[in-house]
Amino acid sequence: MENHIVLSEGERKIRTYECSKLTFPRCAGEVYVTNKRVMFHGYAVGKGRVIDEIKIDTISAISSMYGTKFRIPLMIIGALCVIAGFSMIRFALLGFFAFLVIGGLCLYFSYRKIFALQIFSSGASGSPIAIGEGMANNPFSSKGTSSIIAKPSVDTDRMMLELGALVSDLQTMGDLAIQKWKVTKANS
Repeated sequence: MENHIVLSEGERKIRTYECSKLTFPRCAGEVYVTNKRVMFHGYAVGKGRVIDEIKIDTISAISSMYGTKFRIPLMIIGALCVIAGFSMIRFALLGFFAFLVIGGLCLYFSYRKIFALQIFSSGASGSPIAIGEGMANNPFSSKGTSSIIAKPSVDTDRMMLELGALVSDLQTMGDLAIQKWKVTKANS
């Protein structure tokens, strides 16, 4: 995916994070940080593409989280199906297995790993980069921050720990931060 990044005059790539696995559209989600922008790209060949970007100097806040989301209604349906299956065991063996399978599937799909990233801009209302479901400060919220459904990936923790410091350094140090973060990358 990195080959699809087009840099502007004087722009240099500093970091790439595979921060999420998108489930809608199904692809990897990557955050690219340059000395001028933060970009989120998700690309599924022939299925879809997501691109969001924000200028470094306008970033005012970053919020990210990952965890597990429980879908309570689906859990209840799954539990009721399992109970109904066990109550049918003496009368209908096929019904027992059918309810057990349906209940088990409902319970299995009632929880999932989620990831959310929001990057706010002082120059825009809302969040120019909003990935994932559930508000970043409330993982149990059923309201989505965007239509993009995501779960954590290999660089999620590293991105969550580094992104704020990297953006802050770029905002205060400018291009001098590039060398600092190249050295940091070699040491990590």
